[in-house]
Amino acid sequence: MSFAKLEEFIFTKMSETKLPGLSAAVIKGDEVIWKKGFGFRNLECGFPATPSTLYRIGSVTKSFTALSIMQLVEQGKLRLDDPVANYAPVNIKPGGENIRISHLLSHSSGIPALAYSEAMIRGATGAGENWFPIADYSDILTFMADAQDWTLNRPGERWFYSNEGYAILGYIIEKSSGMPYAEYVYKHILAPLGMEQSFFGKEELKKNPDAATPYIITRDGERKPSDYFYSRILSVGALISNVMDLAKYVAMYLGRGKYNRIAPLCSHQSQWRRWRARKLRCLITAPLGREDMATACRSSLTSWATHLLVMEDQYWSPPRTSPLFQNAVWVSPYLPMEAAMLSRNSECTDWRSS
Repeated sequence: MSFAKLEEFIFTKMSETKLPGLSAAVIKGDEVIWKKGFGFRNLECGFPATPSTLYRIGSVTKSFTALSIMQLVEQGKLRLDDPVANYAPVNIKPGGENIRISHLLSHSSGIPALAYSEAMIRGATGAGENWFPIADYSDILTFMADAQDWTLNRPGERWFYSNEGYAILGYIIEKSSGMPYAEYVYKHILAPLGMEQSFFGKEELKKNPDAATPYIITRDGERKPSDYFYSRILSVGALISNVMDLAKYVAMYLGRGKYNRIAPLCSHQSQWRRWRARKLRCLITAPLGREDMATACRSSLTSWATHLLVMEDQYWSPPRTSPLFQNAVWVSPYLPMEAAMLSRNSECTDWRSS
């Protein structure tokens, strides 16, 4: 199979957008059938991007959080319909109703996006003036203490993308499993899949010379090298990985939880679909606030289980944008190219330093 047209398309778009570097891979079944790095992982030194180049994968991390929750459900340590208040000190009842774990997974808690993560990253990288002293889960719970006043809808009525919701899910994972979030994800997802170049820590990143340098674009158009943003709140978007490791992760979804003869990471996939169709049907017709997202959700369902948009067995994870990186994952068993992963070392012009 030739990927010449795909390579030409990527090269053209990188040239048009002045994207510094990009790494991509395509898999079929368990096999990587194409992989390539484009451009630079470091402009100053002229180092090229490779298929093994490390990037912070941003909100694709949320799919690992959702999978962890589903594993804990199967272990009998929690239930999707459990009130969040059973596990975390969150005394918020939009419209007088309990927020349940399922609402956090599906971004339908009734609490609008509070933008803590965006403000934290912009403040840490010098790209904005606002900054919050949110170092761990207890701080995010304090930050949300008066969120009752900000609620707009009852749980399950409306879709609001929520970093805060997935921060609370990280807290629930730690409380339910009895181990730190990073340890749980490593033991139950990364290690079984053999994702040896995926981690959360600063020390691991320093040891790897093939890590992409993030950049910020100033108002004058200058590229400024930045750094990775670190926090104790890992469940929102802290995982560092490369496309070769993500290929294994996506292959697991294509295999309905199985990969390379390992035991299923999470079973009962048919139950996920039945639950999703029953519980999230209301989100398709609910007002979503954004026309593009409303259009997408009218023709598909928001999958809390994988943090991907789902249509039958076809998955698309929209590019998640931060000041430093953009990342996307696409899974489609219906095409000759069954799965494609994209991780971009990116300059996002919506995020500018002064």
